Amino acid sequence: MKVEIDQSGKIEETNKNTVLAFSNGKHGVVLIRSKTKRQLLEMFRRIGKPKLFIYRTFTAGIFLLVEPYITSLSTIAIDTEWLGKDRLISDIFSEFVQKRKVLHKPNITFCFVGKNSPVHILAWITYKSLVQKKPLKRKIRTLSMEKLASLALKKSPQKTTEV
Repeated sequence: MKVEIDQSGKIEETNKNTVLAFSNGKHGVVLIRSKTKRQLLEMFRRIGKPKLFIYRTFTAGIFLLVEPYITSLSTIAIDTEWLGKDRLISDIFSEFVQKRKVLHKPNITFCFVGKNSPVHILAWITYKSLVQKKPLKRKIRTLSMEKLASLALKKSPQKTTEV
């Protein structure tokens, strides 16, 4: 199965929440709170790698979003967010697959997700509902700092020395 992935609320905007969503028959949504992003950014700063915060946090969020379905996925099509960083994001995703000892790695591709795409609508409506503090009609998982850090940082959060 092929899924598309989109985000609403950019990772680098640490004063706003980020919603990551996938869609194509099945769908899923995860939330990365602004506080969590600020904590992660501080961890990346402490180890001297603040520029990697965006890409490793984004990719960790995507991995955690699709992880429950990963064995049934043939392709993950990620909305192009940062031109020229597709290879970096794909390599980081492969690193996470190895780290978690996942036996099946879906093909990673990049595309521009249009505003009328079901995944864009899902991510945007979820994001707006959270901003406006409206009740959600779907289940959304909030990713903890610990879960994100365990993937995004190469070492455990307590012993982090490199990324």
